[in-house]
Amino acid sequence: ARHGGAVVLFGRMMPGVRSVVSVPAGIAHMTVRRFLLLSCVGTIIWTSVLMGAGYWLGAEYGRVAVWADPISKLVIFGLVGGYLYRLVTFKAD
Repeated sequence: ARHGGAVVLFGRMMPGVRSVVSVPAGIAHMTVRRFLLLSCVGTIIWTSVLMGAGYWLGAEYGRVAVWADPISKLVIFGLVGGYLYRLVTFKAD
């Protein structure tokens, strides 16, 4: 509940996470209005970044994809690994 807004906002910008970000928002009892606002802002930011990257890269995207694909997989692996570590080491009060 403490980080719910940030999770929704930034979760909309992460592949894989954006599909399930509504689950923790629901568990935290986030209001529909706040969820929709944060989802829209996160989606607009992410879409704008992708659109700008596409415009800037143009026909050179294939050369960049060779580097971007492994990096994005590493980021996702790190996020999942961090979550699993937190899950395993969590101690309830």
